[in-house]
Amino acid sequence: MRTLYTIVAAVLLLALAGCGPRPVTTSSDPDAQSVMDTVIPKIFTNWDANALAAVADPAVYTHERMQRVRTFFGELSKSLGPMVTYNKAKGVTVISGSGQDQVKSASYDADLVFKKGSATIHIDADKKHGKWLVENASVQPSHHLLVH
Repeated sequence: MRTLYTIVAAVLLLALAGCGPRPVTTSSDPDAQSVMDTVIPKIFTNWDANALAAVADPAVYTHERMQRVRTFFGELSKSLGPMVTYNKAKGVTVISGSGQDQVKSASYDADLVFKKGSATIHIDADKKHGKWLVENASVQPSHHLLVH
């Protein structure tokens, strides 16, 4: 009987070990939505590379990459001008883990209208250890611009 109990207990432990929380994908995470609807206007209203640097993952946005961002933002500022209309960002968030080990990966797009045109902004951000960091920010103008 003791052997049967040990076998059953071992099988249950093995089964439970593989039953950890599964990642959840949602398009309605209020935390990610709030971050995106704060970060995107802050960065793109006046093409503020410093605002991006403040929320960017420093491992991804190195000094060299930030220099390229500053140049690109300068060119886009001349081509598109300041933002005049912000349309709420839409996207998905993948949530894995729980508690202090919870990780969120958000991928959102926002259509923005600028003084001289419009563009779709794409942001990828991760939340680890309670802090959101932008991993990627890209701009897709709605018309062809001569930007390098």
